[in-house]
Amino acid sequence: MLLETWLVFVAFTAVISMTPGPNMLLALSVGIERGAVSAVWTTVGGVVSMLLLLFLSLAGLSAILAASATLFEVIKWAGVAYLCYLGIQAWRAPAVARNADSEDNKPRKSARGLFVQAFLVGISNPKAIVFFGAFVPQFLDPALPRTPQILTIAISFAVIEFTSMMTYAVLGDRLVPLFQKAGNIRLLNRITGGVLVGAGALLASTQR
Repeated sequence: MLLETWLVFVAFTAVISMTPGPNMLLALSVGIERGAVSAVWTTVGGVVSMLLLLFLSLAGLSAILAASATLFEVIKWAGVAYLCYLGIQAWRAPAVARNADSEDNKPRKSARGLFVQAFLVGISNPKAIVFFGAFVPQFLDPALPRTPQILTIAISFAVIEFTSMMTYAVLGDRLVPLFQKAGNIRLLNRITGGVLVGAGALLASTQR
């Protein structure tokens, strides 16, 4: 891949990746609820799901989704339902402060659970598949070997997506002390739940 082409891809991807979407808002909510360190597993799950969607789009699934309104809607609404479910759980969670003294009283979620949760949120976004199918081919030079170009794009995208999701997670983590000092832990749960339901609404608004 030519350096100029790669730089343009990185610039566009960085801007698009930082735009609030289901993955970013999930990372924000986990950063609030569990902290930035736990959110690493959420971020890895989100990145893996996006890479899978990228490769599926290049394999032709994006064309199938673009042509099939029914399949697109089924995947989309499954994702909406899951995000809303997570949001309701967060909204109804007990008002437990996130600190060392209360750690044993707070329901734990394993690294695997955080990974799977993020993977499911990412994989249920059909708009991402259609987007990859339209966006990525613009940066592939047919005169150059295809595999090295795809690998360069995939690795670059993974790094950018990981950085963006962790930025949201750290932001969420930094908000917690402000609410704890004010004694507004329950309000923090409401914000977390609202963010996830908002992510579901954002996904619901997507069109082919």
